[in-house]
Amino acid sequence: TITDTIVSCETFQPRTGADSFGEREMAGQEDVNRYLREVIAEAEALRIPLGSIKPEVRINSRAKKRFGCCRTEKTFAGQQYEIELSQKVLACKEKKIKEILAHEILHSCGSCQNHGKKWKTYANAMNRRYGYEIRTTTTDEAMGLPMQEARRREEYKYFLRCQGCGTVLSRKRESRLTRHPECYRCAKCGGKLKII
Repeated sequence: TITDTIVSCETFQPRTGADSFGEREMAGQEDVNRYLREVIAEAEALRIPLGSIKPEVRINSRAKKRFGCCRTEKTFAGQQYEIELSQKVLACKEKKIKEILAHEILHSCGSCQNHGKKWKTYANAMNRRYGYEIRTTTTDEAMGLPMQEARRREEYKYFLRCQGCGTVLSRKRESRLTRHPECYRCAKCGGKLKII
């Protein structure tokens, strides 16, 4: 590919058992790819003009805040879209997974990279026809994810305090900010930051 850019937002775990989702059976890569084919066929049946979409869904084990993403890959032959799902979505029911896939494939339509009027028109058409609840945003609870996953999203590992105004910043992952706070300043007052 020439470039890889994110158009929008939002590796595989064992199918059952000792994971953060309890004993619920999880969808596998083959299931998700089949759901993608079905959702594409549903959109095409409504004459929604989809772009060229790769046949395999990428599963992202690091994405915690978004459920899915539609990425554009520009190639010499033109443009192709890759749909990505957060691994946590695999614990959802089939209909919820398909709603996320439908949300993301709609971003492949011309002028639908955001959640504008055209995107909403296509989403509403699929909602009416197939009983989906495609929205611009959703929550773990609405997706039927267990509460421990929602709570896990709230865990922070790093805290920094502004030496000027006392504002506390929290971060979930190590980053340049947490390794070198001396290189950064508080957005509110310009004070120095310190790990606490």
